[in-house]
Amino acid sequence: MKIIVDANIVFSGILNSNGKIGDLLINSRKSFEFIAPDFLRIEIRKHHKRLSEISGMTIENIMESEFQICKDINFISEEQIKLSAWISAMKLVSDIDPKDTHYIAFSKHFKCKIWSYDKILKKD
Repeated sequence: MKIIVDANIVFSGILNSNGKIGDLLINSRKSFEFIAPDFLRIEIRKHHKRLSEISGMTIENIMESEFQICKDINFISEEQIKLSAWISAMKLVSDIDPKDTHYIAFSKHFKCKIWSYDKILKKD
């Protein structure tokens, strides 16, 4: 089963790789194919310092946790997503949260659900 993972899920896994979310991201390769937009890699690295401050972990520990959490996520370039999926996604989120456009477009392109804490993204 394919699932689009959003930034908050990945950040939660990094902050607590031994928790339920971390466990699912690390140990569910046989059951789920996790997919994320390529830009999420940049977002994670941009927030290393903040994640370190929140967790009390060193940057090195954050990076190791990031590696473990992300090793089975299939990061896909935004250019691989059909234009029609982008247009549809933009229409859906333009007046809600344009930052969610990526996740909606990926969900439409791959015809799968989004794993998110965002209640609006969870609606189908």
